[in-house]
Amino acid sequence: MAVQTAIEYGVRRLRLLEFEGTARKLRVLCVHEVKLDVAVDPGGEQDPNDVRAAALSDAMKECGFAQDPCGMCFDGASATFREFDLPFTGDDQIEKVVHFESFQGDLADFVIQHHVLRKTRDKSHILAVGVRKNELLDRLDILDESGLDPMFVDLDVYALFNALVGTGLTREHERFVVVDAQDSATSLIFVAAGEIVATRAMRIGAHGLGAETQSTGASAAEQQAETARRHEFVARLTREIRRNATRADGCYRP
Repeated sequence: MAVQTAIEYGVRRLRLLEFEGTARKLRVLCVHEVKLDVAVDPGGEQDPNDVRAAALSDAMKECGFAQDPCGMCFDGASATFREFDLPFTGDDQIEKVVHFESFQGDLADFVIQHHVLRKTRDKSHILAVGVRKNELLDRLDILDESGLDPMFVDLDVYALFNALVGTGLTREHERFVVVDAQDSATSLIFVAAGEIVATRAMRIGAHGLGAETQSTGASAAEQQAETARRHEFVARLTREIRRNATRADGCYRP
């Protein structure tokens, strides 16, 4: 079986996963994490991206990851999401105008993909996602220095959904919500009848929420601040789930 490498390129870290097999019989061979929040001398000439590329190259050599084939997922925290309606349902009509309706400004600066969440008799509800080209190219340049040339790039929320589909989990439950809590962002995927009906990428992360401040000698004020941050995270997460679950349920009934 061919050995492949999956690349999760986040904000704070990059994860490499080497595997072989298929969705039904998958074997993970190796997992490695590379920190991206590197410290660079402000007065020096060193480029932070060069430091990240060097760290990735070292990880590739140390673990002996396969360079080809490989695929990359891009973090939702660095993307822009927009939902809107179009007054028609034909796929050809949607393809012609969806990019112009998605975002304001110079469209040449973005890579834009869209997904039709639902259709009614005379209207389509669209989810469009835009990624700035310069951010995507910066990441691809770093991978290229390590000999990695992804065959495709997917957004992390859709890569996660595709994994759920591939492993058959979307067939086990009629409706459910996926919570993907990363360091600097949290993504929500609302699924009904095996299809995405809504997604959200919140710029609030779970970094440090699991840390025990009492065991690290933190002051009372620091412990209170950490407790408040946990409560804020849970409260916002609960609000987003309730609000979007209500919207999705009211608009889409399988």
